Amino acid sequence: MNSEKYPIGLDGDNISFNNVQLKKIGNSSVPTDSTELGKVFEESAPVFEVFKTGDLTALKGGIQYRQIYSAIKSLAIFDKSVDSSLYYYKLAFLRNTTEGAFKIYKRLKTGSIWTLSGYFHLPVNTSATKTVSYNLDSNYSTFHMNISIDWSKIPIGFSQNLEADIDNDDPLMIIKQSCVRYNERFLNKDLDFNNHAGLNLLQAQTRTAALSSRFGKDLFPVFIRYTNRSIDNTYDDNPDAAYVSQVYAAFKYMKITGVDDSLIYKISFLRRNDSGTWSIMLNKKEAGVWSRVLYQSITGLVENAEGVTKFEVSEGSITLTSYIDFNEVPDGTSGWVDGGETNEPAFIINPLCYSKSTGGTSYDQSLNTTDDVEFASINAGAVEISGALPTGTLASPPAGLVVGDYWTDTTDSATHPIIRQKIS
Repeated sequence: MNSEKYPIGLDGDNISFNNVQLKKIGNSSVPTDSTELGKVFEESAPVFEVFKTGDLTALKGGIQYRQIYSAIKSLAIFDKSVDSSLYYYKLAFLRNTTEGAFKIYKRLKTGSIWTLSGYFHLPVNTSATKTVSYNLDSNYSTFHMNISIDWSKIPIGFSQNLEADIDNDDPLMIIKQSCVRYNERFLNKDLDFNNHAGLNLLQAQTRTAALSSRFGKDLFPVFIRYTNRSIDNTYDDNPDAAYVSQVYAAFKYMKITGVDDSLIYKISFLRRNDSGTWSIMLNKKEAGVWSRVLYQSITGLVENAEGVTKFEVSEGSITLTSYIDFNEVPDGTSGWVDGGETNEPAFIINPLCYSKSTGGTSYDQSLNTTDDVEFASINAGAVEISGALPTGTLASPPAGLVVGDYWTDTTDSATHPIIRQKIS
């Protein structure tokens, strides 16, 4: 039988494939050696690659290994703890009960010991017979995982370590290196990277490249790029803190009033629920120097767990109103957002978000001295006139007056004149 002419597993005969005799199982001819089976089932197990020789048709918890591996349809792991190119990663544990779970282990390519790196918990619909996608944060706070799994391939009640000794035993198949990214736990499990960045997770080589493709247009609606400073850094370069990008993306709307709109502004500090306090700092750049214009806190803010929370603070004549999705910033975050109070930031606040006006409709704040300006009415607590009105007396009023013009009458007193208006 010509293995190139007839697809493997359809003819029912024993055939040779790459000089390996295939073992007949039922009416199908499929290889049991993991090297050959890995090639044949490349599409069925798209996120794994062969790691060692073994029998993928062997049973584990009542089902074959190949069923377990082929149940995972897509996988993207973001590991911010290590350089993932130096490590192998494996699926070490899988559970399909009332609570599903995954365990991801890794080991140095030059080492031999596997260590637990990500432990993910998820709800499972025990009647599920289709592929379900999840965005998951590990309880180890170093991983974020996007996974799609076909639960129909995993029997209800299945709960197994895939190796007898998951700390020391190598797996039959490891997770493809292309499915793991270093330092790329993008934003938060509630933020769908694909929707915001418009890129496939597995195709994006680095988060920086992905973000640069959109240049912040959709990801950061309140901010615009100012320098090429990296946004992959964490607060104060603390590896356990939030990423700078998480803060920029958390702001969905902002309006600042009472500031000089000829200057540029940045958010330099953000605190989320650190000892029950939420804080924000606003800085301006004037004459080449960054300085603080607002630093205010709110105690006991009630967050919206499903989306944005209104966050409004004032200092002097300045009011900052924003809608922030705090779900995208780790609880307890507190630190300099982008290098500190006086450093040049990666992004500044979009000038459309701020103005001099403190309310109502904003008009041109600086009127010229040559054109007439007409208002239906003016209500002011005080009016200051920097120029001088025409002066005269009742017997000799100033020349050139037209109806509506005001002039000062010094008939009774030159130091305290009477203001008169020509009405006819």
